[in-house]
Amino acid sequence: MTKGNQSNSGMFQKIKLGFASFTGNYMDAVKKGANIAEKEIIKTMESRNSQSFDIGLLKLYGAVKKGVVHAMKQMVAFMVEALEQMKDK
Repeated sequence: MTKGNQSNSGMFQKIKLGFASFTGNYMDAVKKGANIAEKEIIKTMESRNSQSFDIGLLKLYGAVKKGVVHAMKQMVAFMVEALEQMKDK
């Protein structure tokens, strides 16, 4: 293998590992966000009583939003860490 091919192979391996790391972190973030949303939705449905339909929808929207925000925060933290590692190299 020529030196250029070895260099390209190493670069592609790093890209592959980075993509695998990002994908794994993304899946984890979405799963944790969905778990948070699920707990909020269950809590909303259990305490629904005779609330109007609109109030229930707003609470469900809030639960889903809370899960999505959690996932976004986790992904931003992951990307900041990845950028810091790249900067240090």
